[in-house]
Amino acid sequence: MTESSIPDEMLHAYVDDRLDAGQRAEMERRLAADPELRRRVNDWQAQDAVLRDALSFKLREPVPPSLSVAALAEARMRTATRPVARWRMAAGFVLALGLGAAGGWFGHRMMPFDEIALLGMESASAYRVFANDPARAIEVSSSNRAEMAAWMTQKLGRRVVLPDLSSVGYSLLGGRVLSTLSGAAAMLIYESAGGDRLTVYVRPMGIGREAEMQPLDVKTLEGYGWINRQIGYSVMSDGDRELLRPVAHLIRDELRL
Repeated sequence: MTESSIPDEMLHAYVDDRLDAGQRAEMERRLAADPELRRRVNDWQAQDAVLRDALSFKLREPVPPSLSVAALAEARMRTATRPVARWRMAAGFVLALGLGAAGGWFGHRMMPFDEIALLGMESASAYRVFANDPARAIEVSSSNRAEMAAWMTQKLGRRVVLPDLSSVGYSLLGGRVLSTLSGAAAMLIYESAGGDRLTVYVRPMGIGREAEMQPLDVKTLEGYGWINRQIGYSVMSDGDRELLRPVAHLIRDELRL
């Protein structure tokens, strides 16, 4: 089996951590030999992280009474004694009602997720997956900034600028292009002399309403996000947000295109 002939089912099993130790080691070997396949898998991992973050609030709230096991069992018992035709009608009604209630329940909770919130979840997930990876944090190094900026610009279809953060003690390590649910995004990784890292996340927005810089708080990560001329930006780190504020303002000023 060649590197490129690995079935998607095996790749998904690797991303979902469902391979045994031997299979996982073999998959790691094949991914190391095929950078394009590794990038594809990395993109899937980042997307999975975004979806987990987007729906994590469901794990912290109780199941609605109408969808509890007891309520569903009671509904089933009530319909079990009815004639077959009426049972089918009732089952269809319960199913439709249940789906409607569940859809309304999920829809009601998902409505508040605006573009800035989504931008924050995406950038936080990308940070967790890549920023502190000792071996594959970046896809392209900063040794040729012009080439990296041109490559990211081509992928995003919008001009990408690489901010100079040397005045605040950060140097550009490099970056990568990510695949999101809404298209391509670019992530730049910076590092301080002390080894602290921050990321700058850039992607065109679907609606792209203008949004002033505002704090982002995604679990253990801190950051800032804003939208300018239909492009979303975020600055993310795992340090103190107050220390990040002047850095975020500097980046915003440099990225005003």
